[in-house]
Amino acid sequence: MKSRIATVFMLCLFIAATAFASEPVPASKAVRASVVDLVKKKINYPEFAIEQKTQCCVVVSMIIQDNGTLKVDASNSLSPELQNYVVNAIEKIQDKNLAEFAGQKVLINFKFELIS
Repeated sequence: MKSRIATVFMLCLFIAATAFASEPVPASKAVRASVVDLVKKKINYPEFAIEQKTQCCVVVSMIIQDNGTLKVDASNSLSPELQNYVVNAIEKIQDKNLAEFAGQKVLINFKFELIS
């Protein structure tokens, strides 16, 4: 009987802990705008993509970390090379001003397009 009570107690504790697990909060418009400005200044159309005439979009979801860095938690693109380039460039960015917005999630769409 005691083992059943302990099992039920542990199950309830597990359910309660997972129900209140912290999820990243979507960033406010102002925070998102400042992150977009910061990131877009650091990411240029890479030479390899220009030479290969690669055009596509890269969608990136990132979370602001406690130390002011950005951690990409998801990304998608038709070009794996451009996707890797964008993710690596984003994860190298560090800005101490971002630390106050730690835990917030930002979604950015990069459009790489050659102009004729």
